[in-house]
Amino acid sequence: MLLTQDPRLNLDEFAERLGLSKTTVSRALAGYSDVSAKTRARVEEAAIAHGYQPNPLAQRLRSGRLDTVGLIISSDLRHFGDAFFVDLVTHLSRTLTDNGLDLLLSAADPGDAELAALKRMVGGRRVDAMIVERTRRRDPRVDYLLDMKIPFVCHGRTEDIQGYAFVDMDGEAAGRMATERSIALGHRKIAFVGPPAATLTFAWHRQTGYAAALKAADLSVRDAFIVEGDGGEAFGNAATRRLLDQDDPPTAIVCATDLEAIGALRAIADYGLAVGKDISVIGHDDIPEAARTKPPLATIRQPHAAVGKRLAEIVSRLAQGADPERHQEIWQPELIERQSLDIALD
Repeated sequence: MLLTQDPRLNLDEFAERLGLSKTTVSRALAGYSDVSAKTRARVEEAAIAHGYQPNPLAQRLRSGRLDTVGLIISSDLRHFGDAFFVDLVTHLSRTLTDNGLDLLLSAADPGDAELAALKRMVGGRRVDAMIVERTRRRDPRVDYLLDMKIPFVCHGRTEDIQGYAFVDMDGEAAGRMATERSIALGHRKIAFVGPPAATLTFAWHRQTGYAAALKAADLSVRDAFIVEGDGGEAFGNAATRRLLDQDDPPTAIVCATDLEAIGALRAIADYGLAVGKDISVIGHDDIPEAARTKPPLATIRQPHAAVGKRLAEIVSRLAQGADPERHQEIWQPELIERQSLDIALD
C-alpha cells in the first residue's frame, strides 16, 4: 500500500497509524538500544514513507539530551600540524553528524584555563559527552569527567586507564621502532627531542620506547642526548642546535613529532650538514608536510582521519550507554621510510 506523505503529521498521529506507543516510536527514531532492530526499522521506514520528521527541540526537552559532544582544544597548537588537526576534526565532526550528533568546539590555554572551560561546558549542561585531547599522565580533566559520570573518550591515555574509553597509538612501540631502525643503520649516538615526558603521556611513551631500544642494544641513554621543551618546529630547531653544539654530537635524532623533526632538518641544513648523509632524522605523525621536506622526512604514521572517525564512533556509543572499558584501543605504529633516514655507518 502506498502511503501518502504528510509533513504536518505529529507524533501522536504517527504512533497511532503504526499501532505503537509514542514512547516506542520516539525511542526508535532516537536510536535507543532498548527498541528491537525490527521495530526500529519499521518505524524508520514508515517515517520516510509518511514524510514524518520529529521535532528535534521537543525530543530534546523530553529526553533531556542535547545531542551535542564537546571538544576543548589547546589554544597553543604547536603540537599539531595544521593538516593533522583539520583532518582529525573534520572526520570527527562528519562521523558525529552521521550519528545525529553535533560538535561543540572551544579553545583554551593549556592547564587551569582548559580545565575551567571543560567545567563550564559540562557543568553548564551544554553537552551530553566529551572528547579529551592531548592527555596528561595525571590528568585532572579525566578525574573531573569520571566524577561527573558524563560519557567521554580520550585521544590518548593517562597513567591510570581505569573507567574510561580511549583511542591511542602505541607510543612506546613507536619510539622503540624509530630507534631500532636508527640502530640497524649503524647509529650508536642517537638523540631524542620531544615535549616533557613528565607531563604529556604521548611524550612519555615515545621517550620510554626510545630508551628501551637503546638498552636492548647495550647502548647507554645519555642525558645530554635527551632534549625536552614546549614542542613545535621552533623548539625542534633550537633543540637540534643544542645537540649539534656538543663536543660529541649525535648522528641520529628521533623526534616525538614531525613538527619538531622539520625544525631539526632546518637546523641541520644551517650547520652545513646533509640530512641522510651526515645525520639522520625521524619524526612521528606523518603530516602532509613530512613528504615535502628536503629531503623527505621518515616518520611514524598516525592515521589522523581514522582516529577522528573512531573517536566519534565510540563517543556516540557511550552516549547510548555503552561500557567505556570495552572501548579502550591501542593502535600499532607504522614506519614510513624516506630519505631523511638514508644513512649507513661503518
